[in-house]
Amino acid sequence: MATDTPQRKSIVLNDEAILNSYSSRVMTAGIDLVRFLKNPVMLFSHERHKAPIGKWTNIRKEGGRLLADPEFDAGDAEAMELKRKWDAGYLNGASIGVGKPIKFSAEIDHLLPGQEAESISHSVLYEASIVSVPSNEDCLSFAGSAVVTIPTLTRANFTMTEEQLQLLGLSADASPDQITAELKRLRGVEVEVALSAAEAKGIVTADNKESMRTVATADLATFSAIVQAAPVPSVVEPAKPEAPKQEPPAPKVKTLTELIRIHGTVSPHGGNTAKGDKARSEWTFSDYERKDPDALLEIKRNDPNRYDEMCDEYATQKSARP
Repeated sequence: MATDTPQRKSIVLNDEAILNSYSSRVMTAGIDLVRFLKNPVMLFSHERHKAPIGKWTNIRKEGGRLLADPEFDAGDAEAMELKRKWDAGYLNGASIGVGKPIKFSAEIDHLLPGQEAESISHSVLYEASIVSVPSNEDCLSFAGSAVVTIPTLTRANFTMTEEQLQLLGLSADASPDQITAELKRLRGVEVEVALSAAEAKGIVTADNKESMRTVATADLATFSAIVQAAPVPSVVEPAKPEAPKQEPPAPKVKTLTELIRIHGTVSPHGGNTAKGDKARSEWTFSDYERKDPDALLEIKRNDPNRYDEMCDEYATQKSARP
């Protein structure tokens, strides 16, 4: 693997995000470093029958990668020549040698698209080497006397029936890659459903949605249980405005006579009748002619019967005068 920085200080010994030449990968979290830290030898091309060319320092795991700093043996001529080639950029690779106990995994979370062999989920790091060509047949070395064979992924690893494949919308001859891709897609849908439920309960907001998606993806069962147990936030109904008070409807008046009967003591111009004046309901033709000729015309127009009666009364009164 290539150096981690232009200064060629730290080296990536393992990156679980990359498939090796076996179409497999070593899970960095599962690498046991206890034995290696006691004897961090640096070999050339996994040549365990030769003396080390140096040792590894600053050994650590960072984000799915295993990194270390090479320290070449200054008293070894061969080591110094390799260091010269390393410093000049003629050597750029590194590789790990892992040994038993080894555990393999075909679990979906341990597989990458296109992977053809099971992942190494647990291993013990024996040594790490500077190599000419990383990740070839010699780059992933298994220490110990027994030869270790990485199991190849087959349909049997997935143990899915034809009915299960149909439920996934896949054909009976679906490949492991197709099965893996569909299962990951479905898991993504489940995560989004859980996030939507959490949003409805106020657990997920626009500010924390991405971090909550990471949490849900890592442990969907626990996340969903937390969301399900969370109370539904109460909704406060806004106060309804009071309906405006309805004024009682004005009486329907069909004729001016009825209007006069209801409001007889009110002058046509809005003022009260003067003290001693007759109520408007008692006005005669002569009173209207003198005091409010406009109202007299209104009576003639709207209440002709009343007008005729007033005219007859006026004529009778006038003829009776000496």
